[in-house]
Amino acid sequence: MKTFKTKEERSNFLLESNDNLDNIGKLKNSITSETKQSHCNDFVKIYLVKKNNKIQDIKFETNSCIITNVSTDLFLSIIKGKTISEGSKLLSLYKNYIENNVYNEELKNINVFENLIKNNRRISCLLVVYEVVNKLIN
Repeated sequence: MKTFKTKEERSNFLLESNDNLDNIGKLKNSITSETKQSHCNDFVKIYLVKKNNKIQDIKFETNSCIITNVSTDLFLSIIKGKTISEGSKLLSLYKNYIENNVYNEELKNINVFENLIKNNRRISCLLVVYEVVNKLIN
C-alpha cells in the first residue's frame, strides 16, 4: 500500500495511473457486463474469464473520467487471479470503503481516493467498477 501524504502525491498517482492502465482491452471467450452513467455518460465494459472458480483474467473498455478509469483499473488488478469468493469479499470491502470510509489493506492503493469519497459527486464514479463487477461475480 502506498501512503499519500499530500494532495499533489494523490494527483500525480492518479495521472500516472490513468496514463498506464494495466487492464485495458478486450478478452475473447469472456463474459461481459457494462454500464453507462446517465448523469455524466461514463461508460465501462468489463470482460471476465473465469476458470476453475477463479478470475483468470479481467479487462475493461472505457470512455470515462480519470476517477472511474483508475478505480476500475486498480480494483481489477486486485481481484485478478483470485477465486470468485475472494473477489466477492474484496468487492464488499471496496464498497464499504467508498460508502463508509472503512479502509482495508487488502484494497492496496485504493486509498488514493480517500479525499474523493467525501465528495458525493464522485462517489458514483468510484462505484462504477463495483456495479459492473458485482453483476459478473455475484
